[in-house]
Amino acid sequence: MTIIIEISCLSMGAIWHQFLVPTKDKEHQNLLLSFDNINDYYSNPQNICKSIGRVAGRIKNASYKHYKLPQNDHGNTLHGGPHGFSTWNWEYSTSVDENRASVTFQKKIDESMDGFFGEIQASIAYTLDNQNKVSIAYSAIAGEEDTLFNPTCHVYFNLSNRRDLTTHELQINSDHSFRN
Repeated sequence: MTIIIEISCLSMGAIWHQFLVPTKDKEHQNLLLSFDNINDYYSNPQNICKSIGRVAGRIKNASYKHYKLPQNDHGNTLHGGPHGFSTWNWEYSTSVDENRASVTFQKKIDESMDGFFGEIQASIAYTLDNQNKVSIAYSAIAGEEDTLFNPTCHVYFNLSNRRDLTTHELQINSDHSFRN
């Protein structure tokens, strides 16, 4: 029996939209918390399933060395700032061979677009292989000036049949216990 696993991505924001796995009823369930409407990705404060960059974390005081960065988090730069990876429509290409299928998003990004110093040619590749493993690879080629690059995918897995994560529980079987 062949198990069909699928992923889907959106060029807007290079968003990982779906991770579809078969259920016992021969239907497919999306294991990602995602939205049916693209506008919903941009009206939630959690950056659900979005590509985050140039820098995924928080840059204190929106500054790095002698550079001032755009602020979007109480004087800090968070998740690439107000004009990060998730705010653009990306060019893309696909490839399929006998072992995997991939979509690669590409974007030339300069300071006028996101407020970060230096120019990059960024790529984000989502790959689903024959072992049903999804991998995400980020790469960038810098221009003449060194710059910051530390992206991520802000994916939330949803293992329930609900459209939110309020019923999730985590149990870790361990030989050690930690108490406060």
